[in-house]
Formats: sequence, C-alpha cells, structure tokens
Amino acid sequence: MADPVGMLDSQLADLGTPGIEKPLPDPRCAASWLPEALPPPDPVLINTLDMGGKCVVIGPSKSRKTFFMLQIATSLAAGLRYFLEWEILKKRRVLFINLEVMDYHMHRRLDFICDGLKIEHGDLENLHIWNLRGHRIGLHRLEDLRNRIEDFRAEVVLFDPLYKLHDGDENKAQDIKPILTMFDQLAEGTGVTVIYSHHDSKGSVSERQTIDRGAGSNVLARDFDTAFYLAEHKTEGLQVAQTITRAYPPQDAVSLFWSDGAFQVSREAPALRPRKQSSRIGPERTKQDALDVVMARPMAKTKYHEELRKAGFTDREATSVQDDLLSKDELSQHRERKFGGFTWIGLPEHIRAIQEAEENEQKP
Repeated sequence: MADPVGMLDSQLADLGTPGIEKPLPDPRCAASWLPEALPPPDPVLINTLDMGGKCVVIGPSKSRKTFFMLQIATSLAAGLRYFLEWEILKKRRVLFINLEVMDYHMHRRLDFICDGLKIEHGDLENLHIWNLRGHRIGLHRLEDLRNRIEDFRAEVVLFDPLYKLHDGDENKAQDIKPILTMFDQLAEGTGVTVIYSHHDSKGSVSERQTIDRGAGSNVLARDFDTAFYLAEHKTEGLQVAQTITRAYPPQDAVSLFWSDGAFQVSREAPALRPRKQSSRIGPERTKQDALDVVMARPMAKTKYHEELRKAGFTDREATSVQDDLLSKDELSQHRERKFGGFTWIGLPEHIRAIQEAEENEQKP
C-alpha cells in the first residue's frame, strides 16, 4: 500500500510555492500568552464564518447548491445586510470559480440571483466570475491561483464544485488531502476565506448524522470551520439548511424556499427533515465512533466486531461500517502468516507497524 503521508509530502514538495514549508512556531507559555491582546477575527458572516476560514456547502443533487453559493457571493459582493439568516459585516471582494456550469447557464443563474435579491448589475463590481469548465485545476495550478487571487485582491473565493479539483478517488484520504491542503495554503498564504461545494453520499441521508453526510473520505467531514448542509424538508417545496461551526455556538436549522430566482427563509415552517421509521433505541452510531474503537491500538477482527456491538452498533451495522471503512482505506487489516494467527484490524499506520515487525522477524 502506498504511503499517503509520503505521497502528500512529495506532491507539496513539487509545488515549489513559497510558504508551503513554513517553520513550525515555538510553543507559547500560557502564563505569558494569555495577557496578550490578540486581534479579534474579521467576520465574513457574523458568529458563523471568519476571514481566513474554510467553509463547505453540502447537499444532494438538484438542491440548487450552485445557486446557494452564488447567493453567498452576490450578498457579500453587493454588501447586503444579510445572507438569508446570517448577518454580513461589510462588503467583500469575491471571486467565484465555476468549474462545472457552461458560461451561458452561469450567466443566466447569476442574473436570476440578481433579480431575486433586487441587486443591480452595477452593484457587483466586487464580484468576479472565473469560468473554468473544461480546465484541470488542482495542485499544479496552486501558484497560478494564488497569483490571480492576489491580483484581484480577493477576500472570499468560492470553488464550485469540489470534485472537479481532483483526479483521484474521493473515497480515499490520500487523494483528497492534497486538495484540502491546497485550501489551507490559499487561506493561510493569502488570508482569504475559502468556500467550496460538495455533494451528499449515495443513498438516503435521512437517518445519517449531519456531519457524516458528505460523500467520500471521512477527512472531508472534519476539515472545515463552517459547513452549510442543505437537505430535503418534511414539507414539499421547502428545504432545510443546517449549520455546523467549529468556533461558534450551535445554530438552529432554518427552512428555505425558492422564490423568484433566490432562496428565502420560511418563518412559518419549522425546519423538519423527513425520517425513516427505525427500531433503534438511543443515538445513531457514526463512522467516527467505529474509528474511535481502534484509535489507540489495533485489535483482532473478531474482537473489533464485538467492541462495535458494545459501542451500540447492531450486528448488521457493525459489519457494514467495518466494510465501508476498509474499502475507503480508513481502516486496514492484516492476517498473521503463522498457523492459527490472528487477523488484525486498525488504523493504516497501526497495521503497517504490525506488517513491518512481522517482516523483520522473518528475516534471517
């Protein structure tokens, strides 16, 4: 198995972009650090998203994710007081990188949004649309992207959608991490806020934990400062928008409806998602719960299944989550070569250590 950390280091080394290999800062003594007056964050959306932060918009197919992204972009660029329920501090310079929609249809969608929000075309001098459908944008273009962003003096950059930024398998952490690292470098290197859209995983999400809804590797479900999740509403014609933030208090979900070219907030309808009937008693278990079982050390495969059951998984769920994590390389397994040996299961680095130890024992 290829070493994902080594692959990432190699890809980053090939970039040759200044600032990638920054020296590590020294640890700070809390006694001297706490009295310092640090500058407060510069909010893009008050109590939700700050400058230099990373934000993801996740939703199923045909949930108007691009329109949602465009509404964020136009609201910020025009200096509206609010984007839906979220208060805007001030007008921002915004760059929208369109990787999927044809130019004509992007032009039409933007015009719809302007009509829906009552924004005059002349009010969008701070918004640039970069239509890159058909162009390969990834790590090899990072320096070019940074130069364009700096030339434009962008404060907020939106990528729509994420899957157009990588050539690999979104279910594999080693294929996704370089793109997330690219977002880190853009945010850290230029100070911009990065917002990108992503799609739901296949199948029903009605019983899934909100944070686990995005398709692909588990790293996508943790690598953000703010996330907006769009979902089906219990009432036809409405949608639910849920927000998760890393640094701010929890927020109530809101009900949205589409009207005259833009999203609007429904004040009357509570934000209720449809749910399947379930015989489960107690909270739903997640992939992270299954990973936590072997976070400290690997264990025999039969023991792991037993521990999943103790953690609250049903028999079928334990088998399903184990197979899912193995298929996405978030877990690995290894069968000992000796007669009657165990099959070990654990994090990839744990299993590599077992394999290396076994190989060393086999050497004369």
